[in-house]
Amino acid sequence: PTISSGSTTADSTPVIAGTSEVGASIVVTVNGKSYSTSATDGSWSVTVPSEDALPIGNHAVSVTATDAAGNTSAIGVQTLTHVNDAPVNTVPGAKTIVEDVQTAIAGLSVADADTATDLTVTLSVSSGVLTVNTGVTSGLAGSEVANNGSATVTLTGTATQINTTLANATGLQYTGNSNFNGSDTLTIVTNDGANSDSDTVSITVSAANDA
Repeated sequence: PTISSGSTTADSTPVIAGTSEVGASIVVTVNGKSYSTSATDGSWSVTVPSEDALPIGNHAVSVTATDAAGNTSAIGVQTLTHVNDAPVNTVPGAKTIVEDVQTAIAGLSVADADTATDLTVTLSVSSGVLTVNTGVTSGLAGSEVANNGSATVTLTGTATQINTTLANATGLQYTGNSNFNGSDTLTIVTNDGANSDSDTVSITVSAANDA
């Protein structure tokens, strides 16, 4: 038998595929756990189940094929590397905000295909403050939001928690510094402990009539 699928994957439950003699019974062993299939048309594949999800790193893979006559052939142990996918931010277009008015910033979200544990998201501006709503159901609690109400706020939680908070109507709000008008930039940096993604949102604070 041969393995035709790649030697690297960003999927914790990858498909391992290859070829063999038509009709052969195939046993694929990954990290000592075996999965059976057959090469009905000369090709075969198995999917690592979620209960055996592969952590980041190298994993030993071997394949044994047995034909209809009972003859067995095998390939030597090969290495499948589960690489760490970087997180991905989604950001909205440019925002226009009125001077001295607290305004919600909608349209932010984060994702990480292979991280179910906590992410760290840093939100920052240079000419205002950011306020995160810590009362959103199933969102982030106060202990998971550092420096709330400042120019740089750090969120720590799962992507689901973070996105639940950010999707709320008052999840993230921006207020320019007193009497500030002009251009500002909201920067979002998401880190999964190994990789990060950084994006920006342009903010224009329009002048208000203070008369």
